[in-house]
Amino acid sequence: MSAHDPQARALAAQQGFGELRAHYLPRIPGYIGVTVTVVIATFVAVFGFAGGDDTTFLGVIGAIVAIIAALGLLQRLYTRSANADAALYLFDGGMIVIGKHARISAFRWEQMSVLQNVTRHYRNGVYTGTTYRYTLNDGRGEPIVIGGAFAFPEQWGPMIQEAVTRAQLPKAVDAILRGETLRFGDIDINGGGLAVGRKSVAWAQIEKIEIKQGFVSVSVAGKWLSLTTKAVSQIPNVFVFLTLTERLQELGRR
Repeated sequence: MSAHDPQARALAAQQGFGELRAHYLPRIPGYIGVTVTVVIATFVAVFGFAGGDDTTFLGVIGAIVAIIAALGLLQRLYTRSANADAALYLFDGGMIVIGKHARISAFRWEQMSVLQNVTRHYRNGVYTGTTYRYTLNDGRGEPIVIGGAFAFPEQWGPMIQEAVTRAQLPKAVDAILRGETLRFGDIDINGGGLAVGRKSVAWAQIEKIEIKQGFVSVSVAGKWLSLTTKAVSQIPNVFVFLTLTERLQELGRR
């Protein structure tokens, strides 16, 4: 548990967030591999320089590797120190983020704006990992960015999405049914359909809406069209937007 657990719980009680549903701590960086590299590279450097002109080149290579590995080790030690008390607390009504140097922020699900940037990486066609970046904002202070520094982002990321959607979707549907227009990034959505600037698509024309290659795409007459040039990572609460479009399409088919 985080050293700030009592403080987080007290703030959650003050905010009326209800029950704690999940708690995540920082990812612990590994030290064994980089430490072994420093030791071996240092040994190679010492051996190379001690062997005279014939092994000087080996000593230079060993020294360079040792310096790079040592800098990496220092970076990991600094990161661990800065994030020592960091934590994510997810409650029924909102979340609390304790970030670097114990900075604490509280966000209510119904007021949160979330930008998500989840990227799968490949090298020569081989999957090498996924990076996670979520920017949280409620309009009251500076946005907070959280990501892979916290353990299990594949768990808490979807939990944030689901909680924000659950809190904001009913009001969004009601607003559309009252004739209002809502905006997600540069996309306007209302009872008539979707629009970006002068480009619009009526609900009757839309067959499906999906994320394709990081952009919102709409299927019209069997063809996929890019609705906006903004990437998904630039559209606030894009998961609310997608669920809202599904709900409105369902209502239109009744």
